Amino acid sequence: MDVEQNEGDKVNLQKMGALIILALMPVLGNTEVTVKLYEEAIATDDKGAKESILLYLSGLSHGLEWSNAMNKDNPLYCQPGKLALTTSNYVNLLNDEIILHRNYALKDPTYSVDDKPLGLILLRGVMNTFPCD
Repeated sequence: MDVEQNEGDKVNLQKMGALIILALMPVLGNTEVTVKLYEEAIATDDKGAKESILLYLSGLSHGLEWSNAMNKDNPLYCQPGKLALTTSNYVNLLNDEIILHRNYALKDPTYSVDDKPLGLILLRGVMNTFPCD
């Protein structure tokens, strides 16, 4: 193995370690990834943390899509038929929903979005964006 390959392996191991820690956080800490953790990961200079949280968000979005597909008679949200959402679209939906919750918190100081589960906020985001009228 040459030096470049070793450095690449080191970076891949660091990414894998970050992914494993992020994936196990809900199990080990008996908690979910929160809005606060999401915002901290997105704001950091740590590329691995950003990639990990985006991978987590991608998993959440796929879970919502599968859940919706399995409940065709009573969908959670009504995404237009041929519209394919990307992780970037879900980031925008999530960020918009977080802003809505922060604005609500201005009216109700007892409310905080920081401790809310990321999956719940994402679900509210897709439900608000693609309501079933």
